[in-house]
Amino acid sequence: VVTFRWNRWLSGQLNARHFHIVNMALHSLASVALCIVLRTFVSRGGVTKSAEYDVTVLASILFAVHPVHVESVAGVVGRADLLSSLCYFLVLFYYDKGAQSSGQFLPLFYLVLSAILCGVAMLFKEQGRSE
Repeated sequence: VVTFRWNRWLSGQLNARHFHIVNMALHSLASVALCIVLRTFVSRGGVTKSAEYDVTVLASILFAVHPVHVESVAGVVGRADLLSSLCYFLVLFYYDKGAQSSGQFLPLFYLVLSAILCGVAMLFKEQGRSE
């Protein structure tokens, strides 16, 4: 609900076009976040750089254009799905970053950040814990 208020406050009026533009931007951010997360996971698989690029970009494009996401992007109330998936991809990224980091403070920072983002994802939508 807060993001709808921010959307209305920034646009200055109640126009559905602005809400749809924000939803498309959030879906684009989630697709880019998925590409980054997949790249970190696939890079450890021992594949060539070109295959790594092909796999991650193809999977991200498939995620971006798959028809199952139409309702979340086109419907104004689908913003909860978009924000939850974006936070969940960030949880995966920062958890992995924390698991791969060395040192005393940095791994703990990334793990706490991933736990906070997991909580934020659950605030957006209950499935945020297992999206």
